[in-house]
Amino acid sequence: EAGKKTETKAVNPFTGSAFTNTISVNCSQADLKFFGLPAGTYVLSEDSPPDNTAYGKFKDVKFTMDIYGHVTLSQPTSATMYSIRVKDPAGSVTVKKLDQYGNGVTGATQATVKLQVRSGTEGNYTWTDVAGDNATWTVGSAEEATTGHTFTGLDRSKTYRVVETAVPTGYRTANHTDTQSIEFEINEYGKATDVNLNNGEATNGTSGNNYLNVGTDGTSTLTLRDELMVGHGQFTKYDSTLLFDEYGSPTDEKKTLSG
Repeated sequence: EAGKKTETKAVNPFTGSAFTNTISVNCSQADLKFFGLPAGTYVLSEDSPPDNTAYGKFKDVKFTMDIYGHVTLSQPTSATMYSIRVKDPAGSVTVKKLDQYGNGVTGATQATVKLQVRSGTEGNYTWTDVAGDNATWTVGSAEEATTGHTFTGLDRSKTYRVVETAVPTGYRTANHTDTQSIEFEINEYGKATDVNLNNGEATNGTSGNNYLNVGTDGTSTLTLRDELMVGHGQFTKYDSTLLFDEYGSPTDEKKTLSG
């Protein structure tokens, strides 16, 4: 189908061999060259992620090469006229702390979010705090809560969760439970997948926890939602035994109860 990636590898018309490169040594940067590439449209693809599980593979890059060897990309990626620059992303996820109106949670110095990793087998899972300064976020301001905090160094195929360990005064968790968490895995691209928002009574989106996979780099953003307590109610307690007379008819006599 036109415009779609296939499993067929492009072949060098002079040698008959496929255009492939394998990086067999650890390095921070590798320059890979494909000589003899005919004019046409191609997809640059990484078949498997690096051995280092803290990194994922880059997403496919579609490009067109003209008869002069000039490269044109069909999506935003770093490139020059004759080369394409790709980057294997580190496993990461960004977390924001917002209320139901989309505002950063004020008084958030009381709010701490921890990153935990799951181990064990189904029915016997345990959660352990991830070590390192980056794995604990104490929200310093409403602006910081809106911008969010990025947890980095996440391993592929592991299951993590972000847990709100304290809720600021004047708020409650959106899911109306004692603790609030979002669980997720890190996929082969280093991004969050299989996200469990644990919203309980809340709904996904503006009233509950939320997940977005946005941006040209596929940035994973989770929102832990705190519900701002608004409005008030006034109540009066009465002695129910005095609301009806001995014949069961309503009576105007009411006795308020204190305490």
